[in-house]
Amino acid sequence: MEGAVIYSYCSNLALITLSHLVISTSFVSLYLLLAVRFGYDCSGPYWAMHNLHPLNFYCNPLSEPVSGAEGQVSKDQYQLVSVHVIIRHGDRYVLHSLPNYKNAPVSCMIDEGLKEQVKGMDVYHRQMKILAKQEGRLSYQSFHAYNLYPNSDACKAGQLTPQGAAQHLKNGQHLKAAYLDQWHLLDNSKKWDQIMVRSTTKSRTFQSVLALLMGLMGELNLQHLQLEEAMNNSMCGVNTGYPCACLATEELVDLFSSTYHQLDPQMMLQPKVQKAYSQLAKVLDITTNNLPRPSHIMDVSMIHYCHHLPLPHRSTQCIQPWVVSNIFDAVNQNGRDQHLDKNLLKIVRLKLQPLLYEIAHRMSMQLAGTTPLKFVIYSGHDSTVEPLANALGFSSGNWPRYAARIVMELYKRSKDDTGYIRILYDGKPVTEQVTFCQHHHFADDEHSLCSLQYFLDFVDHGNLKELNEESYEKACQNVI
Repeated sequence: MEGAVIYSYCSNLALITLSHLVISTSFVSLYLLLAVRFGYDCSGPYWAMHNLHPLNFYCNPLSEPVSGAEGQVSKDQYQLVSVHVIIRHGDRYVLHSLPNYKNAPVSCMIDEGLKEQVKGMDVYHRQMKILAKQEGRLSYQSFHAYNLYPNSDACKAGQLTPQGAAQHLKNGQHLKAAYLDQWHLLDNSKKWDQIMVRSTTKSRTFQSVLALLMGLMGELNLQHLQLEEAMNNSMCGVNTGYPCACLATEELVDLFSSTYHQLDPQMMLQPKVQKAYSQLAKVLDITTNNLPRPSHIMDVSMIHYCHHLPLPHRSTQCIQPWVVSNIFDAVNQNGRDQHLDKNLLKIVRLKLQPLLYEIAHRMSMQLAGTTPLKFVIYSGHDSTVEPLANALGFSSGNWPRYAARIVMELYKRSKDDTGYIRILYDGKPVTEQVTFCQHHHFADDEHSLCSLQYFLDFVDHGNLKELNEESYEKACQNVI
């Protein structure tokens, strides 16, 4: 038996929660089957199916606790040296639109309900308002054009929503429990010297990482925060050690598995896609040729699903729930089909080579004690997180959820000071799947720790060798 909430969709009124019912998965399946067969009544209920569908996982609802195995390594045998976190921004407003349809408005104000729902949200909001008044950033620091947090009556295209900020506040609280409370990773007297942040030049990534830091630290010291701009969504920066410009990948830098070749017949001619496009065209009173690509339709749809808003509609017709599900499933199936494509693998490995090189060699310096940095956060996009997971060998091809996180831990074995890494994706250990770890002996079967030296070998020569390239520079000259 599963819980679900009945919502009234496709009405001119705001969403009304009617009641909480206990229903079986078979009943939900039957309901959707009947909706597909006989049509969907716009004035009738839509079963949101929380915890029953991958759409809910993608939304990353605030009602679900953040959990994971971060930091769960034996203190008797190992010492935590450093943590690198790569995140996708939290829930955001739509970037795209549908013909003959005006996107539903979403408030970007933090309200009392959100403060009551999410622990620490009131403290976050209060401190952000104080910092905003003080203009706590120094003149030489970046991101002066952006607000520190979501704070407008209506979200604009691509802006982080208050829900998105709350997602990363919760992420930060989880990481605090794992690394600061358990391992005491940071020295209180030097903590801001031990943290570095790099964000892409979008307000949603900047605000996301500040929310995460608030959850992690319980405060923000913007004047002492080491904050860098990433050159692009591959998180390359001036201190990376590689040139950020790569001709072979620059036109494809925004692609990832789910969006790669999404307009090919293999995807567009699928019955579920064609059926969804036909219903969309009918509701919007256009031809299917005038509809945008599937990922753009998904973008518009998910703001409705994640915020429990009425689905897009015109007059008395509305987009039926199965249309959203069909498009979402097709886009993710495309990702699962494409993520092992040889050309795509070459793109993502070249794209992420600079970042991986930077992380590996910083870890080497951290192990040797020649850098004060212990906690590094890279704030990016879906086109950052999934390609990184793909380049390292543990991507499923599915679209990363809002506020997704990849964590790379560095440990030192107590008996010989040898360095080992451990990698987690949304809290799940994936080290054994990593390209340069999977065929090697693990230091600890229980914790699946992989030698740092394997990581260094991979970024120094193994990655390019596997791509049959002599050097990064030469590889970047060949357009893929």
